[in-house]
Amino acid sequence: MKQILLFLLIVLFSAIIARAEEGDKFTADGLKYKVTTESPNTVELVGFEGVHPSGALVIPAEVNGYSLTCIGRYAFVNCTGLNSVTIPKSVTRISRFAFYGCTGLTIVTIREGVTEIGSMAFYQCSSLTSVTIPKSVTSIEGMTELVSGIFIECTRLTSVTLESNFIVSSGSSMVHIFGNQ
Repeated sequence: MKQILLFLLIVLFSAIIARAEEGDKFTADGLKYKVTTESPNTVELVGFEGVHPSGALVIPAEVNGYSLTCIGRYAFVNCTGLNSVTIPKSVTRISRFAFYGCTGLTIVTIREGVTEIGSMAFYQCSSLTSVTIPKSVTSIEGMTELVSGIFIECTRLTSVTLESNFIVSSGSSMVHIFGNQ
């Protein structure tokens, strides 16, 4: 009996101290995460489980002891019922197509800390009306590509505030950010 109890304690203790390895995936509160190699104890939000998220979503900065550093490609694809998203300051990258097809999305709050926004990150977010890009953003993917942009087909977008010294050198470069509307 003592041996069985000792064995069970060892198994339980091992499960508690075991950490996920790079590429391991897990789900918490309906959102799917993948362990990354960016730095110790970091994860990327890669999607959702089951029903599409809807309403107001505050993405957590930390989940299961891991720091969230990236919103992955297609993480919220076609979440048409999502109307607002708050991205925490732990996130440094919003990947390409992260919010693709979120047609009900009207408000995006990007916290200071995000440094990169991937091309077409908010593609077809047709209800989006205004966005503030914090001064921490130093890279908007696709600024030199003719077919790219981060707000393509965001037909109601009327205001984008750049809080940084991010320089757009010519009017034609705005097409790369907003797409040819």
